[in-house]
Amino acid sequence: MACYGRYRYCGPNCSGPGAPINQLDSICRQHDLCYRRYGQKHCDRIFLSRVRPLANRRTKMGRDARFMYKVMRLKSTLF
Repeated sequence: MACYGRYRYCGPNCSGPGAPINQLDSICRQHDLCYRRYGQKHCDRIFLSRVRPLANRRTKMGRDARFMYKVMRLKSTLF
């Protein structure tokens, strides 16, 4: 699966290359690195807490953050 939008680290099996394009992409990268060390549930909770403040309807990054927050929250309740 391709990365979400034009992000480098947001999306399943999406791990770069290069520097994150914005704050949301940086959070996605940190989430990927966290998975490798601490596992899914712990890292998903951290991801949600970091993405939620970015979520808004006024900017593209805010809309993307809102979408990713909803997807991750749904994923964490189902799995």
